[in-house]
Amino acid sequence: MSDSHDSPVAIVTSVSSLQIQEGGQASFQLRLAERPDRRVKVKVTLSADDADISIISSTTITIKKRKFNNWHTVTLAAAEDSNSLNGSATVTCSGSDLIPAQVAVTEVDNDSATPTFNIVTDNTAVSVPEGGDASLQVKLSADPMQTTAVTIGHSGGDADISVTGGSTYYFDSSNWNEYQPITLSAAADSDTENGQATFALTADGADAVQITATETDTTSDSGGTTERIVIDPVSRIEGHLRIEVETADGKVTKAWSSATMFRGIEPILEGRDPLDAPHITQRLCGVCTYIHGLCSTRAIEDVVNLSIPDNARIVRNLLLGAQFMHDHIVHFYHLNGLDWADIVSALSADPVATQNLASTISPNAAPIDFAAVKARLQGLVNTGNLGPFANAYWGHTDYKLSPEENLLIVAHYLEALKKQLAAARMMAILGGKNPHPQSVVVGGVTCGSELSAERLNQFRAYMDEVRDFVENVYLPDLKLVASRYPEWTTVGGFSNFMAYGEFPEGSNEPADFLMPRGAIFNGDFLNVQPVNQVEITEHVAHSWYNGSVDRHPSVGETLPNYTGMDTDDRYTWSKAPRYSGEAMEVGPLARVLVGYGLGKPEFVSEVQNFLTDTGLNESDLLSTLGRTAARAIETRIISNSMQNWLTELESNLSTGNLQIYENHSMTSGSGFALNEAPRGALGHWMNIQDSSIDGYQMVVPSTWNFSPRCADNIPGPLEKALVGVPIADPENPVELLRVIHSFDPCIACGVHVIDKDSGKTHKVDVLH
Repeated sequence: MSDSHDSPVAIVTSVSSLQIQEGGQASFQLRLAERPDRRVKVKVTLSADDADISIISSTTITIKKRKFNNWHTVTLAAAEDSNSLNGSATVTCSGSDLIPAQVAVTEVDNDSATPTFNIVTDNTAVSVPEGGDASLQVKLSADPMQTTAVTIGHSGGDADISVTGGSTYYFDSSNWNEYQPITLSAAADSDTENGQATFALTADGADAVQITATETDTTSDSGGTTERIVIDPVSRIEGHLRIEVETADGKVTKAWSSATMFRGIEPILEGRDPLDAPHITQRLCGVCTYIHGLCSTRAIEDVVNLSIPDNARIVRNLLLGAQFMHDHIVHFYHLNGLDWADIVSALSADPVATQNLASTISPNAAPIDFAAVKARLQGLVNTGNLGPFANAYWGHTDYKLSPEENLLIVAHYLEALKKQLAAARMMAILGGKNPHPQSVVVGGVTCGSELSAERLNQFRAYMDEVRDFVENVYLPDLKLVASRYPEWTTVGGFSNFMAYGEFPEGSNEPADFLMPRGAIFNGDFLNVQPVNQVEITEHVAHSWYNGSVDRHPSVGETLPNYTGMDTDDRYTWSKAPRYSGEAMEVGPLARVLVGYGLGKPEFVSEVQNFLTDTGLNESDLLSTLGRTAARAIETRIISNSMQNWLTELESNLSTGNLQIYENHSMTSGSGFALNEAPRGALGHWMNIQDSSIDGYQMVVPSTWNFSPRCADNIPGPLEKALVGVPIADPENPVELLRVIHSFDPCIACGVHVIDKDSGKTHKVDVLH
């Protein structure tokens, strides 16, 4: 895809005005508002009525395409003089095909008051629950007159307490008086001692501020009231998941995520023909379907060092794009949507008022008979059997939508059932069937006869139908939910993210990925790090497995050993994957943040549009609501790209480029594939010896997100995200479901049991 722009790109400066102390220096920063189509140079020039003001660094700045949103510093100085006048100057930042920016500069005479500022916090002593979080806020006491970084770091004491959010903030003339949040976390441990740590907040030009954090052990006899809540099984997910939380004062203080069935696919594959792997791994579940087959195929291609034809690459992208569109629509309406919409409340809605509401928020959506929808829902209630709407927390005080808004969501729930069928038909056209498409093979694809103009036109018709639903129903409904639940921008967040990248648009991977590869630590999504799969390990200290505490998947082992449910010891069939020793959230939010942080134009524009339409800030994305929004944001990005891929495929075929397969020979060796499933980062590692599989390991998205504590007692992403969640009614914890469902669990990818000798399947009951 082209990165070019039809209009000039704007230069952005961190401040519009700057003061320089006479005899001193001051700085501002600049970057580009959008990614340019080439490397550009920015010239920094000065026009002044005072010759004492000068630019002392960065008069010419070169900005690369991929780093267009990185700040570059310009430093000015004001020479000492004998007069008491305050001179002025204008700094102009300009360049070819760039929209210039200016900064007004004023000299501050020595006789004037020297601008000073202090670091201000709302608290200098915080209590952090073991396994939980605590927050404080930071700002400056005065305008620093230049972009100033405020950083917090561990300076001593208990190493179990750490900074997990807001480690660095940049303050300038526009935001110095706005509080910004810092999150401290205490890892769970087995002792009852309350450790203490100190942290230092520092900034150039200000005195350091010391923060004291004291761990509060939730198992100690402190006189506080704690309560346990267990949801088993969690409904509206794929697979079997048990969630247990401990609460105090109406908030979650600890959480345990338990996958309660065993996956045995890896040992099943040992000794089989490598070409069996794509078919068997697809059978992990009926939801993830195609992606495991694709990942397994790519792992084999890595072993044999095989590159596939462009047409095969495009067909694979179209298939996977269809799966993403299918999965995300189903998630919002049929899995997660009922956590935000009260179905029973819709029975009191006025259909005419609902129609007026629909005309306002979804003016281009297909017309719906809301009276008929209400009558259909009433019919379900009259039977005493709500079907898919049964066993929920209807009437909960934390439902915020009006009856008409609820009826609108119910109507769109029913429409979404039809659209997921259209997406499934897209997959069937190029994949042969759905679920578990069968046209992807090592070397390419086999769907040559399906690439006729007639079949591709039918694919496009289904694609346009689903795209129309995404544009005119899904995105408006998401923004409606965001407007009614703004408090969920501060609940259920996590700070570390990882994306392997997906949708190759050329042969140079991962550079040619639509969705880029990267890792984010401590919520610093403008500082995306490269991913090195060597840094991945899987821990089993709290899982029902024997073996080493942590191993890389390429030498992984699956040695089940069920020892009973014990949240103080072993409590899940899921392993605990870690990257560089850290728990990492994977999935749509990770992909959107990595793409946004790296300045991919598709991601920057869609994220900024969403934030503008909802009035939210970038930092609000690090939350349950942000995680939910990311699915819709990337669905639009993918659906737009699919149009280009389909056009590219049609162009290739029309010019006689018909190749869809590359011959190869099976060899011995090791290989891996890093893919993106709709739910997140997926990795397959395999060894082939003498034409058979000698070892196979999969680390699936829900293994990352729903992992238990590792050997270092670091909670998994969901376990950490649940800490701090408010619970209004322990008997009806809808708040827990909102966070759980926002990760879109697919525990089935980690829960299968089969007898390798007889081929029989078994049910595993976890005993309490």
